[in-house]
Amino acid sequence: MVTMDKIELLIDIIRARPMMYIGLPSVTRLSMFLAGYHFAVAKCCDNEFFALAQSEFRDWLASQYSEKSMVGWEEILLTQTNNDEELAFDLFWKKWDEFCKEK
Repeated sequence: MVTMDKIELLIDIIRARPMMYIGLPSVTRLSMFLAGYHFAVAKCCDNEFFALAQSEFRDWLASQYSEKSMVGWEEILLTQTNNDEELAFDLFWKKWDEFCKEK
């Protein structure tokens, strides 16, 4: 079963060596990697906790920026950084840490 601890561990592994997992510092690539991970977990383990955690992060992030539309968390970060993938990637780590501290 995927739990918040396991999701945080996965995020920490990617943070330590992002180029190994996603190639470039890109919030879109990070989002796609996590979407693929979610798909694999859902198909293999029938676990929706990962989707719930991503949804909670998205909702938390939307409230931080008063985002009303239902775009993904990566789109919120890209909007905040004028569509700069690398800045949005860096902002993800900052916001993820804030989110985890509050949870």
